[in-house]
Amino acid sequence: MASAGSFINKKAGDILYEKIGPYFIATDLVGEIPRVMKELLSYPL
Repeated sequence: MASAGSFINKKAGDILYEKIGPYFIATDLVGEIPRVMKELLSYPL
């Protein structure tokens, strides 16, 4: 479970880095996590 959380956090951070740059804040990350989870859960296996 911890590895899944780490993966989601990293993916959200990478997306924000592309959108905003290196100076995003924790609330930006919190807002991005649900979008990442939705994307991952809708990914066809």
